[in-house]
Amino acid sequence: MVSSRGTTPMFLIDLAASSVSVDDAKAVHQALEEASKRMVARGADVRMLVSIFVPADQRWICVFTADDEEVARRTADMAQIPERHVRAGFDLRTVRAHTCPTA
Repeated sequence: MVSSRGTTPMFLIDLAASSVSVDDAKAVHQALEEASKRMVARGADVRMLVSIFVPADQRWICVFTADDEEVARRTADMAQIPERHVRAGFDLRTVRAHTCPTA
């Protein structure tokens, strides 16, 4: 899965709520892993790259690749992640200045 710009489409799911605990973050991580597997079984190309919990901020962040933003959002919806934001991004290590995607 490579975009026309030569980069792999990456997405960030950001869950910041006033009461996210370690157990909550683990449950969200597991739900997203399971949703990703179900999406792959349906033919989508989705892969979790990293899942990070920041206890001091009560925040969980996940970076993953997906075919496009709609697939990313459907995966997050399937995982039933509440109060989350899905945003497109890119890996700066793999993007040259003249091909840098814009917002």
